[in-house]
Amino acid sequence: MWLVLLLSLTPLAGLAAHSFHGEVLSPNFPQGYPNEVERTWNISVPEGFGIELRFTHIDIEPSEGCTYDYVKVTSEDNELGLFCGQRQQTKKGSEFQETLYSPFNKMTITFKSDFSNEVRYTGFAAYYVAKDVDECEEMSDYTCQHYCNNFIGGYECSCRPGYTLGKDQKSCEASCSGDVFTDLSGVITSPEYPKPYPRNAQCSYEIQLDEGFQVILTFVEKFDVEKDSMSNCIDTLKVKAGGKEFGPFCGNKVPAKIETGSNMVKIIFHTDNIGDNQGWKIQYSKTAKSCPREVTANSRMEPQQERYEFKDTVHVTCLEGYEIVEFDVREFVSKCQRDGTWSSSYQCTLVDCGDPLEVDNSKATFLTEEDVTTYQAKVKYSCKEQFYQMKALGDGTYTCSANGEWKNDKDGSNPPECIPVCGKPSVPFEDIQRIIGGSPAKLGNFPWQVYIVGNEKGGGALISDQWVLTAAHVVDSQAQPHMYAGLTNRNKLDDNSVAHLIKERTFLHADWANGQKDFNNDIALVKLKHKVQMGQNVSPVCLPGKESKYTLQKNRLGHISGWGRTLKRDEAVVLMKAKVPVVALDDCKASLIGRGEVTDSSFTDNMVCAGSEGIDSCQGDSGGPLVFQDPFKAGHYFVGGIVSWGLECGSLGVYTKVSNYLDWIEKVMKGGEDSKALYRAI
Repeated sequence: MWLVLLLSLTPLAGLAAHSFHGEVLSPNFPQGYPNEVERTWNISVPEGFGIELRFTHIDIEPSEGCTYDYVKVTSEDNELGLFCGQRQQTKKGSEFQETLYSPFNKMTITFKSDFSNEVRYTGFAAYYVAKDVDECEEMSDYTCQHYCNNFIGGYECSCRPGYTLGKDQKSCEASCSGDVFTDLSGVITSPEYPKPYPRNAQCSYEIQLDEGFQVILTFVEKFDVEKDSMSNCIDTLKVKAGGKEFGPFCGNKVPAKIETGSNMVKIIFHTDNIGDNQGWKIQYSKTAKSCPREVTANSRMEPQQERYEFKDTVHVTCLEGYEIVEFDVREFVSKCQRDGTWSSSYQCTLVDCGDPLEVDNSKATFLTEEDVTTYQAKVKYSCKEQFYQMKALGDGTYTCSANGEWKNDKDGSNPPECIPVCGKPSVPFEDIQRIIGGSPAKLGNFPWQVYIVGNEKGGGALISDQWVLTAAHVVDSQAQPHMYAGLTNRNKLDDNSVAHLIKERTFLHADWANGQKDFNNDIALVKLKHKVQMGQNVSPVCLPGKESKYTLQKNRLGHISGWGRTLKRDEAVVLMKAKVPVVALDDCKASLIGRGEVTDSSFTDNMVCAGSEGIDSCQGDSGGPLVFQDPFKAGHYFVGGIVSWGLECGSLGVYTKVSNYLDWIEKVMKGGEDSKALYRAI
C-alpha cells in the first residue's frame, strides 16, 4: 500500500465531501473557544468503510451531564458519545483520550458553548479515518514524533497542542510565541513543563497590564535550564521590561523575584537541538507602581504608609517654618501617578520674613547669622541711647516666626517703638531757691521749649516728637505759625542747629471761647508734619501722671521759661528762666479780682495760679510751659501748667492746669472718629 503524508484538513460546517480521513478542531483551537458557539461537522467516508473517530484532546468546561459546554458524536441517530471536562488517555500508552467507532459511513459532530466561561478552555481536537489497515502500527520506520494517524493508503502525523508539524512532516516544533497575557496574575511555563522542554524552541511570551501597574515575576518549583560545565548558558531565559533586561538565566538555581518596574513584559526562551532539561515555571502578579515615600523635602504626609502606590492620595504639609513660595501656603494634596511620580510636587522652602521692620530712631542687630531673615532668625532692636527709650512689653528681641512675621514673645508682631525720653534736660539747670527777675537759660536747660512766631508771639512745649502743647489763644488766629526748637537766642533762628517745625494741623479745645469771656480751656495741640529728631537741645517734656503726687499743691516750686519781658520790661533776646511757687487759687482770686476786668468768673478749676513778687509769666511767653520736678524720676520734669493770662508784670500768673486735660490730650493725639467732638481744628 502506498504511504501518503497529507496535511491536516481544517473542517467546515455542513456536509463534507467523501474523504478517507480528516481532522476536526473546535473553534480557535488551541487558543480557547469563544462563548455562545454552536458548530456541526458532518463526516462522510466512501461507502463500505466505517468511521473511527479519535479524540486527541478534550478540554471543555465541565458540568453535570455536560449541560453547559459539550462535544457530541452521533451516527445514524445513535449517540456515540457526549464529552466535557478534561479527559485522560483511555489506556496507558495510548495517544487518544477517546476513540469512537461507527460501522456506518456517516458521522455528525456537534460542539456547543454557553454564554460565559470564567476559565479559558482550549476545546477539542479529533481525527477521523475510514477504518482499514493501521500503517502506524505496522510501519515503525515512519513513526511520528507525537501522533500518527492512519488512513487508507497512508498516514498523517499531528502534534500536541502548542506544537506545529515540522518541515519533514514527522517532527513537532514548539509553537510558543505570540501568547499575550492580560490577566492581572497568572502562570507561564516552558513548553511541556515539568517534562523536558522541546529542542530548537524559540519561545516568546508577553504580559500586558494597564498603565500604573508593574509586573512581578516569581520563579516557583523547579528551575532547570541547560548550561555548560563553565556555567555558560546553552539554553537561555531572558526578561525584558521598561527598557531593562534581566538575565540570561540558566542552571538549577531558582532566580530571585523580579520587580520589573513596567506594565509591559516580554519573556524570551531559546533552546538548542540537544539536552533533556525540565524547564521553568513563573507566577506573575501585579503591584501598582510605587511612588517615593516623600513628596517633597521638609514636609510630612498623611496618611503615613510604608508604601505608596498608583492612585494613592496624600495630604502634604510643610514642616513648621517652611512654606510653598509660589502660593504662600503650607499644604497641598498630591496623587501617586501611573509613572511612579507624585502630582503637584511643590517645594517646601524656609519661610522668609524679609528685612526686619524699620523702627524710627532704633537699630536692629542680628543675634543669628547676619542678614539671614528666614525662620528662627533673631534680631534685637535698641533705641538711640540717652534721647530715646523703648516702648515695648518685651526686651526688643524678635524672631522670624513660622507665619512669616517678626514676632516678640510679649508684643507679638507689633514692632517696638522708640519714643523720646521726656523731661530730662541735657544741661540740668541750677535749682536755686529764689531767682529774682529770672535769669538767662543755657542751651539744653529746656530742650522742650518751642518759640512760636506769627500774628502772635508765644511759646509752647514739645510733648512728643510730633506734638506741641500750647495755649489756645496763641494759635487760634494763626493759620500757619512759624515754630522753632533747639535754641536760646531768638535772633539766630536761621542757624543750622535750630529745628524748624512745620504745622500739619492745630487742634483747639472744643470749649475754648477765644478769650471773649474768660480763658477757660485755654489749651491747644499742634501736630507737626514731620517728626522732630531728638537730641542734645531738642526733647519733649513729660506729661503729669494721674497719681496724687502730681497734684500742684500750694508753694510747690515750678520753673517757667520763655522770651518774655525782663525787669526792664524789654522782650528778651535769649531764653529766660525763673522759679515760681504755686499759689492757692483763692489767694490768687483775692489778689487779682477787682483789678481790671478780673471777676470771680474769670477763674475755673481748670486753672492753676503761680508767681511771686517780680517773677511771673512776664518771664515766660503765652503758651509756654510751667514745669515741675517729677516725683518719681529724679532729674526729670513734667508740664503742670500752660501760660494763659495775667495782669501786669510782677503780679501773679494764671496757667491752664494740664492734669485736667490728660484724657483730652490722649484722645486727640490718638485720633479717630470718637475724638472729633473734642476739638476744633484749624
